[in-house]
Amino acid sequence: MSSASTSANSSGREASPALLIDRILASVERNPQAYAFIWNDRPASYRLLLAYLSNAVGALHREGITPGLTVGLEMRQGPLHLVTLLALARLGAVIVPLFSSARSERKEAVFRKFAIDAVVADHPARVPEGCRVIVVRSLAAKGDESALDVSGFAPVGATPLRIGLTSGTVGPRKGILLTHEAFMRRLERRFYGTGDPPRVIPPTLHVTSALQLATHALCAGGTVVFPASYAGADFVAAIKRHHVTHVTMPALHLESILDELPSDHAPIPSIRHLRLQGGMPSAALIERVQRRFSPHVHVPYSTTEVGVIAMATPETLAAAPQSSGRVASGARVEIVDEEGRALAPGMSGEIRVQVDGMPSGYMGTDQGTPPRFREGWFYPQDRGRLGADGLLFVEGRVDDIINLGGRKLSPRHAEAVLEDFPGVREAAVYAFEDAGTLRIAAAIVASGDLDWKALERHAHSALEIFAPARYHAVESLPRNSAGKLLRRELK
Repeated sequence: MSSASTSANSSGREASPALLIDRILASVERNPQAYAFIWNDRPASYRLLLAYLSNAVGALHREGITPGLTVGLEMRQGPLHLVTLLALARLGAVIVPLFSSARSERKEAVFRKFAIDAVVADHPARVPEGCRVIVVRSLAAKGDESALDVSGFAPVGATPLRIGLTSGTVGPRKGILLTHEAFMRRLERRFYGTGDPPRVIPPTLHVTSALQLATHALCAGGTVVFPASYAGADFVAAIKRHHVTHVTMPALHLESILDELPSDHAPIPSIRHLRLQGGMPSAALIERVQRRFSPHVHVPYSTTEVGVIAMATPETLAAAPQSSGRVASGARVEIVDEEGRALAPGMSGEIRVQVDGMPSGYMGTDQGTPPRFREGWFYPQDRGRLGADGLLFVEGRVDDIINLGGRKLSPRHAEAVLEDFPGVREAAVYAFEDAGTLRIAAAIVASGDLDWKALERHAHSALEIFAPARYHAVESLPRNSAGKLLRRELK
């Protein structure tokens, strides 16, 4: 291979996957008495799931939900959220996730951008004038209901299903439209492994990756577990009590849970796939998680726009702790220079990706300058390199690179150096001007007593001119709900 490019594209177009509802109905038929979900330690069978879904489809149809209607979904975590989403999908609605915790101006921007017609919520949600609210407070069923075809409509592969929202860490939230077929193609690329039907705990269902973990379990005849809360004790107790096999969460959330565990806490044997989100954790955190929670740690490199691009497995992390692993099947990655020319292995540049079935752009005209989707590629605005062995290393955001007198620094490289020092839990660096000169500052979250002078010497030894000129002790770093650092808010 002459350039830093790797591909796992299959030859020819694969047959369209079965649609989501069809796959879940197949799970009902295979084993109607198996547990579809467990909520507050109360199980519900697949047969009861079908009854709940049937009643929800009928109720929402009577409320005027029709194919093509753009519907905001604003619900708390739980089976009501999941069943309502499936009912909206069966009726052909275009679903937009709405975060109750989002600032009012951000929610209003989502309403305007995507022309939301109605909101389905578990409480009387506040909406703009002209938008109606449908309140659904609970699930109810006798247990034998099964009528899903109440409207005469059935979705096909090309039917729009959901608008996935970007995190908004680098500007206003954008939307990616997923059809029913595109959702299933992405679901088949989630790389959860094989084995007995999974038992999963998803993070907030508003996030695409969490929704896909939950629907993966239902399509495979597994169980979605909703703990009493996501606080440490409740979360760990639910994993142990219900023999959870798959867990996905931001790395920093798991780190706070580890702080609550006894010092001699052993890994949980039922977990066979622990996926950490929010960027590459430090090597020290990965080691701590493997030793005290589960050795089966996976770290994906993925985006809302195209899904999983690469996956660091336990084996990868053992050999190259800061690698994002090998490029996933169905994906291709190139590293290019500022002119768009492919670079040789080992050279750093901008990452661009192609993924089978990926969208061609954002909804509407919100493409950015230059467009993130162009000439068949998606540009995540990340920098990185591909090793000669095919491992991908993500070095940070393109616009985060700090230029000091012509020498360029990836903030993530400096942060990894600082996080290697004992007593540093998290580090984030940024540039500031001092009397007209650009310098580096570091925000440090300490895990206990920290020898600041020794940290300064360590940084100077490893980073030289890129060593921070200022250090700030902080209790936490600004992050979004997925755990991604909001670098723009550091100053």
